[in-house]
Amino acid sequence: MTKTILIFLLAIILSLMSCQKDEKKIYTTLDSIETKEYYNAEIFTQPYLSIYGKWKLFGTSGGFSGTGIDLNFDYLEIRKYGVYGLTQNGNLLEYGKITITPQTNENRLKVYLEKDEYSNLLMRDNEKYIDFYGSDTLFLSAPCCDRINYHFVREN
Repeated sequence: MTKTILIFLLAIILSLMSCQKDEKKIYTTLDSIETKEYYNAEIFTQPYLSIYGKWKLFGTSGGFSGTGIDLNFDYLEIRKYGVYGLTQNGNLLEYGKITITPQTNENRLKVYLEKDEYSNLLMRDNEKYIDFYGSDTLFLSAPCCDRINYHFVREN
């Protein structure tokens, strides 16, 4: 009887241990995300290294009407290596990794902003071209029609 109870308890303990999953941290600040969370090395080539930093969202364009959408975040911050975050009033709303797509003969770099599985979703249209205008303006431009473009100015 005692042996049966011990075997039963051991079976329960082992089954509970096997149900444990690797717990992934849900981030509340971009600073808490490790540089190598998604990649172990630099993902951008020299012409695109200036993408790193904090960018203030000042407008959108495109969409069906061409006038864009309401701004649902304040800042885009891009950190090494390909970590991005969207914040509003200092709160991290969406975060994830930037994936560089295989390039064709285009002159522009196309990327995906892939939200982390534990993150909220704000930027539903996440396929973008990176367009710089001078050293302080960044456009994330949609590759085709009736999609949203985001316009940023570098935050000092």
